[in-house]
Amino acid sequence: MLVYLVLWRWVWAVLSQTWYVPDETWQSVEVAHSVVWGRGFITWEWDEAIRSSLHPTVFIMVFKLLSLLGLDFQWVVVLVPKLLTGTLTAVSDYAVYQMVRRREGTPTAAWFLLLLQTDWFLLYSGSRTIINTVETSLFCLGLSLHPKPLY
Repeated sequence: MLVYLVLWRWVWAVLSQTWYVPDETWQSVEVAHSVVWGRGFITWEWDEAIRSSLHPTVFIMVFKLLSLLGLDFQWVVVLVPKLLTGTLTAVSDYAVYQMVRRREGTPTAAWFLLLLQTDWFLLYSGSRTIINTVETSLFCLGLSLHPKPLY
């Protein structure tokens, strides 16, 4: 099932050709692009050092690998961060599905997964490179580790 969830998120990553908010570019992949290739616009938040570099660092590593492998074509540089974020979202979807299945049973979990995978906003934002998508995925992964109550 995880493979299908990843493929589903990848479809939406490929389909998304617009911006959600400027920060999905300016606070993540644009910073990584600037570090790896020396070209790109850096916003004032980076000059003032008020942003964490943790999120762009993931993309820096990906871009550096693409550069070393000679795969740094424009379409690859645009698509790979979305695929990476979509994969994280799919993993968190699966983890929350498993938690619901464990706590409420398979029928409820199946309905939950259907609703989760057809929510238009989650489809739209699940592969976006904005930090909020990563935070939501990490929160869901953490939530999925919460044990079932013993009462």
